[in-house]
Amino acid sequence: MHVTIPAKTLAGGVAAACRVVNRRTPSLSLRCLRIDSNDTTTIQATDLETVIQITVPVPAEVPGTVVVDARWLHQLLAKRNGSTVLSNDADQVTITIDGTTFSTLGVSPEDFPVLPDFPADPPAAMLHARDFVRAARMVLSAVAPLDERRVIFTGVMLESYEDGEFRMTATDGRRLHGVTFAATSTPPFKAIVPQHALKAFLDAVGKDGSGIRVARIDGRISLANDTVIVVARDLGVNGGKFPDVDVLTPKSFETTAVFDIGRLFNALSNVPHIPAPADSGVGDPGIEPVCIHFTQDRMVLSITSPNGNFLAEVPVELD
Repeated sequence: MHVTIPAKTLAGGVAAACRVVNRRTPSLSLRCLRIDSNDTTTIQATDLETVIQITVPVPAEVPGTVVVDARWLHQLLAKRNGSTVLSNDADQVTITIDGTTFSTLGVSPEDFPVLPDFPADPPAAMLHARDFVRAARMVLSAVAPLDERRVIFTGVMLESYEDGEFRMTATDGRRLHGVTFAATSTPPFKAIVPQHALKAFLDAVGKDGSGIRVARIDGRISLANDTVIVVARDLGVNGGKFPDVDVLTPKSFETTAVFDIGRLFNALSNVPHIPAPADSGVGDPGIEPVCIHFTQDRMVLSITSPNGNFLAEVPVELD
């Protein structure tokens, strides 16, 4: 194989794929990435429960496949610019970055796990990238750590409804974050996606504004856009019962917040004009909106976006 890829492009794909790699496994092939290059270049990783495939529109000068240690490649590409030449000769994998050449022993492609098949075009909820990414980043702050005994709390609940709504919910057993937004083509389903699979997908998608497709079939959940696909085990299968959000969330809530209007004005005056990521071609993406939520004694104004972040607080008194 011989292919030339911009270092930043390759580094982004490798970093996202590394979220799926299990570095503690005794299996050498599971600590590796598989890179196939022909008309396009694909990066694959798996821990046998989650699979990620990232497609880069870069053709090979000489088609081929390499299986290389994920950590070695990730560290090598960190903060690199310029072009990267990836090639192999038998078991030897060579990468040249900015004129400097590095070599390591690769793994035979036959030793890399055979990835499970997933239907090419299953019935899927069609979502705008901006809505999906924003909601995912909001709810991930409430997900339980990976050492939590209740496995379902280490993932994010995805719910698709026939009425055109899509909901994402996460909880660690003490707090619960949920976001509902509009979707199109929404076959009804519920599934819990592992947090590392969702984070890998978000990293790989980055600022790509192409539409996102979410599907569930045969106990697995698929997240995909035009260049990335992540397939993971549905944690809701034999994983326990996720809290009923409709029961826990009140239908309505009224209170009175007392605050200094001058402080709110100052906070709003400092809000930066952060451009929203490109949408799925529907309308003008415009400027990122400000999210406002209340704690016991604070009004929190925030923007979370790949293009920038903002956070401000205004003291309040709630009834």
